[in-house]
Amino acid sequence: MADPAAIMVRALYRYPVKGLSAEPLERVQLKSGETIPFDRVYAVENGPGRFDPEAPRHLPKINFLMLMRHERLAAFQSKFDEVSQILTILRDGKQVARGQLTTPIGRKLIEQFLASYMKAELRGAPKIVFAPEHSFSDVSAKCLHIINLASVRELERIVGSSINPLRFRPNLIIDG
Repeated sequence: MADPAAIMVRALYRYPVKGLSAEPLERVQLKSGETIPFDRVYAVENGPGRFDPEAPRHLPKINFLMLMRHERLAAFQSKFDEVSQILTILRDGKQVARGQLTTPIGRKLIEQFLASYMKAELRGAPKIVFAPEHSFSDVSAKCLHIINLASVRELERIVGSSINPLRFRPNLIIDG
């Protein structure tokens, strides 16, 4: 077993909108039984929705836009301001969409952009969804996604190719 003192935190991330880019964090205050604040707090349903914000429950990620199936999303960098809850989507450093996710018009601006950009891959109109205290994680429990770089290096050795740890959508990257 590794010496806990030898384990180093290499990076912290959150994903305010499930399926969009990672947002690096300098530090974070964690609460027992909770996710990183604003991690996967929003998601974009792909077509007719099954998510009910009045009775939120975990749904499989197949219901939402996600990088695993919608690789075109990787062209974007997203920035989220937790105070205003404004999401800005950038491509090559230039703003392509912006909206305040707490307002219907703000969500509509993002949804319309994604509807146009992702048209060929959608099962219907995209819809931004949210419910207080709900997490759109890939599992039903609120969790912290941890990746150990030692495991990534071993996987790289086995497959004979370099792997970006962000491929695994971690909140915390450790080494050791």
